[in-house]
Amino acid sequence: MQFVPSVSRSSGLENGGDVLKRFEVQGEYRSFIETKLEGYWHQYPLEGHVTMKADDSQRHAQSNISIFFRKLREGLMASQRLDDFALEVYETSLHLSVLFRIPAQTTSIVSQLLPHGPASQGLYKSYAELSSPTSLADDLAELSIKTEIHAREAVPSLALTMMICLLNSLTYAFPSQIAYHSQLRWIRASFFGLTSAQMQQPLLWLKSVATALAGNDYARFGLITTPAAVRELLETLQSHGSTPGVRVDLSNIKYITLLSLIEELRIKMRPTVWKILRTSYRELDTTLDADWLLESLGLFPSVTYPNKGTFLNKHHLADEWLAARGEAETKQREGMTSRWILFRSRSQG
Repeated sequence: MQFVPSVSRSSGLENGGDVLKRFEVQGEYRSFIETKLEGYWHQYPLEGHVTMKADDSQRHAQSNISIFFRKLREGLMASQRLDDFALEVYETSLHLSVLFRIPAQTTSIVSQLLPHGPASQGLYKSYAELSSPTSLADDLAELSIKTEIHAREAVPSLALTMMICLLNSLTYAFPSQIAYHSQLRWIRASFFGLTSAQMQQPLLWLKSVATALAGNDYARFGLITTPAAVRELLETLQSHGSTPGVRVDLSNIKYITLLSLIEELRIKMRPTVWKILRTSYRELDTTLDADWLLESLGLFPSVTYPNKGTFLNKHHLADEWLAARGEAETKQREGMTSRWILFRSRSQG
């Protein structure tokens, strides 16, 4: 299976060059990829991907898995397959592209799943129309109703992909929000089911995130993007059409995907927040201010430092982070290990 040729590279001319167009082979190839993915998670646990910096060996493993999924997507596209299997392959590919930090691939997969212009409707919309067949005599209003019904049935999957897509736009175009608003406009125009309660909640959450970023309201951003807040939002989506009260934890790839995008946003925002703190405060005492400092900077030990254990000493973490800023920005007060002097600018160090 590892050497099954790519449809795009072989153009169907090689021996077996179009084998990935066959549905049964696609299923077998997906199972093959899953064994590779399980081996990868065993070596590099999922929860570590919120902030993990991959070494060369890990990057190589990620590249191989990404190539396998890309070959499978090419087979799906060449065979024009459009069903639950195809959507799962695209959605898993999307999650992995985020966790592996391959933004170009994320953008490519999103463009196939969701509409991004007047000539594009994406796989979700095509799937909705395929599942709700209409004759040529049907008018647009009737088609809209059918699309709305199907969108409501597919809320968890569609809503999560929409959230990843829009968060990705906010993250990699930061601080610009032009791409975010453009993508949102096309999504709203294409999915009439966005009026459902389950879809409104993530849309409102995304609006709050974008508003907080645009207004430099970092306290608000920190409050609505805590791991607990993200988990609660995802649990609401996951419980749609299944057992109420479903729990989401660090073994959930969807949860980790969202957290990793939010962490990328925090990394981009953190220098500005830190500059504000240094301008506003002359000293910090980590025995008193550790929780407040970590929350302000968006440093959540359970996801930012997953390998340091549940009972990580927050005071020690705060001291460690302040010490890493260097003497141009911070200095430990002599004889007081928990007291730190903050300098407003590097020139004052």
